[in-house]
Amino acid sequence: MESHEAYSTPIPFVHNERTELLVAGVDCITGHSLKHGEEFWRWRTWNPEKMGHWRVVPSPVAGGGVVLGCAPKGSPVYAFKAGAKGTQDDSVLAWTSAKEREVSSDVATPLFYEGRFYVLNGEHRTISRVEPASGKVDWTGDLGSRIKIESSPTGADGKIYFQNFRGEVFVAAAAEQFKLLNTIPMGDEGDDQIRSTIAVSRGDLFIRTAHRLYCVGR
Repeated sequence: MESHEAYSTPIPFVHNERTELLVAGVDCITGHSLKHGEEFWRWRTWNPEKMGHWRVVPSPVAGGGVVLGCAPKGSPVYAFKAGAKGTQDDSVLAWTSAKEREVSSDVATPLFYEGRFYVLNGEHRTISRVEPASGKVDWTGDLGSRIKIESSPTGADGKIYFQNFRGEVFVAAAAEQFKLLNTIPMGDEGDDQIRSTIAVSRGDLFIRTAHRLYCVGR
């Protein structure tokens, strides 16, 4: 019955002056008119075998002329053509990640930042930088974490920020080559299951652990 569930957030998106709402569900992803609710496009399905445990957690994310959607549990990342119309899979789909076990996200919503997608694989504790137009993987970096990661990456100041279950904050460079700049333990003893995404506002980082909220400024 889990395949009736989706934890994703609908995302507003504007492309070529067309405003739509992107909705990632369990069996399909759709784009809707914000004015009338009509369906512009639909792609189905990342659950062709109709498995009962196939819930979807990551929200869709758009950038570089494509919309990114993530199938769960080690499955591929799918890119759809921005501004698509209709329900024909071949015409809507732009590319699918070739290295699905590497470029995959079960929980974390990918980040579009400075012209690239950053896909965090929380199971393997890696992050990949992906070219939007082709799906080419620029690099995949090993984070060296032994703890699962389910927070979504945030981009600011040329860096990527996220944290693992225990509140260890990772800072990676949004650059041509992978570089892990720092790992900072910010959780308290006994913290586990931390999933909150780091927020950014006016030059400050807001980091919520299991017991505290931190503001990190200049």
